[in-house]
Amino acid sequence: MRGIGIWNGTNLTNLGCGFDWDCVNPNTWGGVFRPTRISKYDSKIYIGGLFKLANGKTVNGLTWWDGSDFQQVGTGLKGNGGTAGVCWSMSIINDELYVGGTFDSIAGIAVNSLGKYDGQEWSTVHALPRFEPTNPNFVNAIAEHKETLYVGGIFTIFLWELLMI
Repeated sequence: MRGIGIWNGTNLTNLGCGFDWDCVNPNTWGGVFRPTRISKYDSKIYIGGLFKLANGKTVNGLTWWDGSDFQQVGTGLKGNGGTAGVCWSMSIINDELYVGGTFDSIAGIAVNSLGKYDGQEWSTVHALPRFEPTNPNFVNAIAEHKETLYVGGIFTIFLWELLMI
């Protein structure tokens, strides 16, 4: 099985040909597309990763599952030049969904590889500097401790201060 599986307590079943890679023979195709994070937020299952399509819909690295099909999250994650961005991390903090990775925007909102969703709208997190086209940030880990947000990854420019949430 490749992609996403659903466990019903007895069996693990594939969601089918949902993502770019699900129905591709790995022996004949060298592409690497995969989900990297799954989180339940606001009764929805959010899936982020390295992919452009989910069940034929352009989702650009971020989608949610409604129980029968994948749904778009606005325009998804967009990288430099409008390419699909990549989600490497996802976390629920203070009842908000945080998404990190390598992208310029999330659902059409300008961010620098880190955005958050409050159940109504997406927004940027703190004042992380916008990345340069040749030097993207990679947010690979997100955590909170005592009202301080910690992000891990590779940063080309960083405000060396704690991000208070």
